[in-house]
Formats: sequence, C-alpha cells, structure tokens
Amino acid sequence: RYHAGSVFLVSIGLYSNIVWAGMLATLIAGGTIVIMPKFDARGALELMATHRVTNTAMVPLQYRLMLDADDGKIDVSSAQALMSAGSPLWEDLKRDLMARFGATIIELYGLTEGLITTLAPEEAARKLASVGKPLLGTDIRIVNDAGEDVPQGEAGEIIGYGRIVMSAYWNRPDATADVLMADAQGRHWLKTGDLGKFDDEGYLYIVGRKKDLILSGGQNIY
Repeated sequence: RYHAGSVFLVSIGLYSNIVWAGMLATLIAGGTIVIMPKFDARGALELMATHRVTNTAMVPLQYRLMLDADDGKIDVSSAQALMSAGSPLWEDLKRDLMARFGATIIELYGLTEGLITTLAPEEAARKLASVGKPLLGTDIRIVNDAGEDVPQGEAGEIIGYGRIVMSAYWNRPDATADVLMADAQGRHWLKTGDLGKFDDEGYLYIVGRKKDLILSGGQNIY
C-alpha cells in the first residue's frame, strides 16, 4: 500500500524496524518521508493534516494518545494505511481508530527473527480480535510443548517457517537452539514464545505469552 504519492510519518526512533518497514517501502516507491524529532500526539495529528500524510507505523499506545488528543477538527482524510505493531492492538482501540481514520488500519504481528502476520483494513471489522494471516511464503503452526500440532481452535505456541526466518543468533548457539526447532524434513521452525490459536478461516489470534517479555516503547526486552 505504498506508491509514489505516499507520505510516510516517522514518529518512532530510527533504530526501530517498525519504522524501517514503512520507511524503506516509501523510499522504494519514490514517496515522501516526514520525520518527527520527538513524538507528540497532537503534533502528529497536525503533521498529518499539514503534509497530507498517507502512511505511518506506530505502536498502539501512540494511537491511543493521538485519539485522546483529538478534538475531531483536524483533517486526517489523507490517511490510507496506518500500521500498528509492537504490541497487541486491542479491539476497543482498533474500533476507535476505524471510526476516526476509516478502513486504513493494518495490524502487524511479528518478530525481528522473521515471522509476520497482517490483518488488512478490509478484514478488520469482522476480525477485530485477530492479527490476521501470515505473509506469502511464511507458514505458521500452533503446537503443544511436545512440538505437535494442536487441533484448530485450541491454543498453543506459535511457530513459523519461511524465507525471512533467521538462520541463527549471532555467536549465541545456546539461544539459537532454544528457539529453532527442526521438523522431519530438516526445516527449522522459529518458536515465538507467544501463545495463539487459529479460527476456522485460518486467522491467527494471540492469547498469551509463554516466555517473559517486557515491552518498552514498542521494543521487546526478553
């Protein structure tokens, strides 16, 4: 959803791959990038109106703060694709964002190690609690502690395989062994530490966390 007319608003530090996903796509398409020196909820809304921002990528807390600072008078009609990542986008917030920005909200669930699902704006209204489906070229399974697939609808650990999954942690064979699980075909599946389940249409839902994790500013600290 990026094109030559895209205007991407950067509101998170440039160390974040949440930002790079959208920033690189904008550059490749020949679009425009607007960088905030520091995030400010009201200021982000005003920049959207001033620069006719079409795309951005933020963590849910930022969107909540923007809605809280919004008086409904700022023109945000230029919005085309607003990505949310870094932590769960809860149903009530997703609903509020859709009411303000229309069918533009893309929820992304993923790991730097190489697993991504997205929920498209057109699907959000009927799948509010879901994080969508995996990207093309990525397979996801839900398994129990023994690494066996659980029945559809039951919860288990989310694991993934695909071309973007990492080969190893740098100089950390112990950590690599903990998260990469080989199957009978010799393929290595990434164990996410997240608990999830599939519905009958193949949409993924996050239901909990298997490993300890701290979220700080949208960045994961294990």
